[in-house]
Amino acid sequence: MVSGTCGSGKTQIKLARVFAGQLRTTGGSVGTGKTPRTISTTLFDGVMLVAGINKTYPDHEQVERMLASKRRRDTTMMRFCIKDSSIIIAIGNDADNDPFDPDFDKPATDAAQLEKIYEHFAFYFEIVDALD
Repeated sequence: MVSGTCGSGKTQIKLARVFAGQLRTTGGSVGTGKTPRTISTTLFDGVMLVAGINKTYPDHEQVERMLASKRRRDTTMMRFCIKDSSIIIAIGNDADNDPFDPDFDKPATDAAQLEKIYEHFAFYFEIVDALD
């Protein structure tokens, strides 16, 4: 998780990689002789961005800018939720494109890894700037 302030308005942000899943056990019960089977389902795998906003809701122009960010970004999923004075944005990641999961076989100073992380954070900050 990363937290701090961002943008000219010193917007409070929190940013974290989130994996939420569900385990279900099916089949089998006492006395039937059947072995229970556990099924794992991924509910969400991606980044959650929480940013403070100074309005109860963004104006029409800000909503359009957020949707434009969504269209520019190659992501499997992006959802917006406004609660009180914060906007919560869920951004789905694919397995090969996760800034919070570096390739540990490469040095931390590897330019390609640093560029990937930079691009992701620039995208997140662009969203915050659109709300400022």
